[in-house]
Amino acid sequence: MINQLPGVERSPVHDTNVNAFKLAGIGALMSIDNPEILQKAVKSLFKTAGQSFEKPVVVEEETISKEEILAGIREGLLDLKERRRTGRKGQTAEELLNEL
Repeated sequence: MINQLPGVERSPVHDTNVNAFKLAGIGALMSIDNPEILQKAVKSLFKTAGQSFEKPVVVEEETISKEEILAGIREGLLDLKERRRTGRKGQTAEELLNEL
């Protein structure tokens, strides 16, 4: 018989340490590097637990292309050059933040 640890569930039928099995399962899943095998293992766990498996939705982050970054830098430098040429003052940081 395994010693009872505080906060550890025991199965009344089998007198087993349920959390130890959970941790072993998590460890096994974490050791799988192949995405296809991992998906099959997770589906199997859901099926065994009587739960439905919904494939996680991957949200792609919006990225800025190199060209867009360079265009923004170019626009800022041209604006700076124009302000120096005309003597016009740019916005202060406070004015810029107030626009937001």
